[in-house]
Amino acid sequence: MKSEKMRYIDVGPFYYDIKRHVSALEKVLGALPDKGYLTTLKEYGVHDYRLLYKMAARFLPLSYDEGLSLVAGFIAAEKDSEDIITEYGEIEVEKLTDVLMQRAGSLREVDEFIAAAELALAVIMAVEPEVPHVYDEGITYQTILDDAFEFMKELVAEIDEAEVLEKLHEMTVGHFENRDPGDCYYESQFEELLGVMKNRLM
Repeated sequence: MKSEKMRYIDVGPFYYDIKRHVSALEKVLGALPDKGYLTTLKEYGVHDYRLLYKMAARFLPLSYDEGLSLVAGFIAAEKDSEDIITEYGEIEVEKLTDVLMQRAGSLREVDEFIAAAELALAVIMAVEPEVPHVYDEGITYQTILDDAFEFMKELVAEIDEAEVLEKLHEMTVGHFENRDPGDCYYESQFEELLGVMKNRLM
């Protein structure tokens, strides 16, 4: 079985067509009472790829695969065919992942635990392989990952249904075991998270 990263590479990680989301965004934003978001999209979003990514992350329904592709595509755009991302690029990545984690938090508040976990895990799986591809010590990426893992642990603590915990554990194990060996920089954090899950399942 291919890792999530390899499955993503097969469909082209170095070019993510963010503009394909414009029509879906127009539909979603057009249905909102506040038309300011739609105006922002039409006047600025179509010309500003960073804004377009953030709007997609905030307003469009995203599965794990879609969230992963969105973050990985944004990172690739910020790297601009280079192996290393700039410090400014790292900050922009954090802004995008912050939007996704806010979405995850909103889902958690209404007990949509699996959907919330999918977004948090998408952030982890997209950013972890990029840890060495930075100019500095990667503090920004470390913060993104630490926050996402902490979110997952807090999420697990809130779940009372064994069936949901089991599904979440199975999903997390799958991502943990499916990573490429050369991209495993947060092994201990994954193991700690899985340990928390196992304790809840006992």
